[in-house]
Amino acid sequence: DFIRFATRFLITNMVVLSQTVLHSYIRFCKLPEGPTAWLQILSYSTCSAVRKSQRTPYTVSQSLFQTAPLVILNNFTSNKPNIQILAKILQNLFPPINIATSTVKQCKRAVLFHYNSQTDTIEFRHYAISI
Repeated sequence: DFIRFATRFLITNMVVLSQTVLHSYIRFCKLPEGPTAWLQILSYSTCSAVRKSQRTPYTVSQSLFQTAPLVILNNFTSNKPNIQILAKILQNLFPPINIATSTVKQCKRAVLFHYNSQTDTIEFRHYAISI
């Protein structure tokens, strides 16, 4: 059981991808007692597809993941309670950045979550930042 294992190792957040015959899903879980957001994946791009589309492919290194990303939540201003809860879940997936001690050079990546209220969909993008 994932939750029992995660709790034993003090894991506080989990992202679970799953697939059925009809759809793919992503779950954002706050452990041990929730909340959990369960979303259907409408489309996605693999890392290899992104690299093939770049003129000069970016080489991903371990140093890219040593600091937390800049989390950008765009258009999560809905009055719907489920959107407000989802915004909190997404915001808390990553550790906060301490603005007082962080420098621009330390910011190596950004994670963008854009909520489209007309289609009730969320677009997720993960960017590498080079300065």
